[in-house]
Amino acid sequence: MFVVDLAVSERVKRSGVTGKALDEAIAINHSLLCLGRVVATLIENQHGSGSFVPYKEAALTHILKAGIGGNSKTALIACVTQAVDSMSESVNTLRFAMQASHVKNEVGKKEAKDAQNAEAARIAEKGHMLTLTDGQGSVELSTGPMEVHGHWTGSGDKIVVLLPGLKVNPSNLKDLRAALAAKGCEVLVPKLPGTAEKELDADMKALIALFDWLGLAQPVLYGADWGAIRACKFKLLHPKRVKYLVLENRNAKMDEKTAKEAMRKGDMSIFGACFLWFFYGASPGSKDPPPGKNMSGWKWKTDFFWPCHNNGRPDVKQTGMIAKMGQMYIKIAKGTMIDSFSLSDEDIATRIASHCKA
Repeated sequence: MFVVDLAVSERVKRSGVTGKALDEAIAINHSLLCLGRVVATLIENQHGSGSFVPYKEAALTHILKAGIGGNSKTALIACVTQAVDSMSESVNTLRFAMQASHVKNEVGKKEAKDAQNAEAARIAEKGHMLTLTDGQGSVELSTGPMEVHGHWTGSGDKIVVLLPGLKVNPSNLKDLRAALAAKGCEVLVPKLPGTAEKELDADMKALIALFDWLGLAQPVLYGADWGAIRACKFKLLHPKRVKYLVLENRNAKMDEKTAKEAMRKGDMSIFGACFLWFFYGASPGSKDPPPGKNMSGWKWKTDFFWPCHNNGRPDVKQTGMIAKMGQMYIKIAKGTMIDSFSLSDEDIATRIASHCKA
């Protein structure tokens, strides 16, 4: 609780103050004038004016930012006198109080944030210390032992969990892991137990067990290929345990020779075949298909890295089949489409790290 005693507006001619007391009276009146401007601007903004709120014009308004138009519950007590010779001051005080009472504070957002922080602290308190040797270790979970790779000190607050594709060794993401570590992130790459798409539920049980064991409240979650499907499924099951979701079609990032070979063999990974999970595993029957039941209830924004190319050559205008398939998937995942064909792991790490900030 904060209690702020606002000095009364003083009429210098009436008080007859001089010297230092006069300087103080002028400073008080200036602060109250700034407070009046802040209140007036806030009321205008509630009617759509969108004007800049001059909180920093005075120390008083800067201190009262949370209480006037901020996120605090605020009570304003007007102290007035019934003396006839002070009637004008009393009326002015009541007018200001009436005007200030029209300002709306956003208390709900603050309470929700406080509750979220308290929950995060509760989860973290139950966490265990993880020790990695040469970037690798193992933890005993209720779902069984799990191999974990990464860069982990246990002291940072910028936490990223990377989920590789199906049957892909966590070491395949070592360059991305190193780039994130260089940006001050704590990075974990778990080796989930599932070896087939039908074992997705087992992966989810193991992943939440890992989060609970480590005390991870809300890391940024990145998924590559089938790892992206794992990430989406986890977000659907545990929406409050993920700060932000980053997805990537990593398999489709091919040079010209590899892309032509994939096309010749009919390898559908070049078109991000694993993302058909969004449509319950079946090919969509239209150019603008609705989400399948796997993505029922999806409402979160994502970053979606998708390599746009034609047979291994850049598709800058994103007019080719690979880009069009990506646009279809990305629309379902409410993603911001990022052409990753020419991006390095360093570029991708920069984007991921930006979501670690509070």
